[in-house]
Amino acid sequence: MSHDPFRAPSSNVDVPNTAPGSAIKAVVLGLMTDVGGSMVSSLLFFMVYGAYLGVTGGTEEDLMSMARSNGVDSPMALALSMVGCMFSVLGGYICARIAKHAEYRLGAILAVCSVVSGWLLAGDSEANPAMTGLFSLLTVASVMTGAHLGARGNRRASRQLVASGG
Repeated sequence: MSHDPFRAPSSNVDVPNTAPGSAIKAVVLGLMTDVGGSMVSSLLFFMVYGAYLGVTGGTEEDLMSMARSNGVDSPMALALSMVGCMFSVLGGYICARIAKHAEYRLGAILAVCSVVSGWLLAGDSEANPAMTGLFSLLTVASVMTGAHLGARGNRRASRQLVASGG
């Protein structure tokens, strides 16, 4: 077997990695994406909105009323809720793509963790139970949609591996 030290080693980088990943890592990173992304986007939104209110002569009460709205009171609160749902989809997708096995089961675990962390972070005992239930269902549906998309991506990568003869 000859080895030329002046040649780069050959590798097939087109073959997707289909080995199962860590379930704990998948759920933790999915949760960090979901909750962290939602929190960062909310923080950025309120910073921009607060600056806008400061420039246009709005009051602190205007900002606080927006922060207290339940997601359907104003178009901006509804848009912010939709951004949160998009981060939930992304979290479910990341969870499924990292795990590469039991995507729906791990997606369900992630959905429960996301809902519970949402309740804990909100800490609002005065919240409307119907709205809390609606947002919890939206979170579960969003995470499971992401898990489904991730599972499809995993199946596609697996089919590519079989088709390439790997």
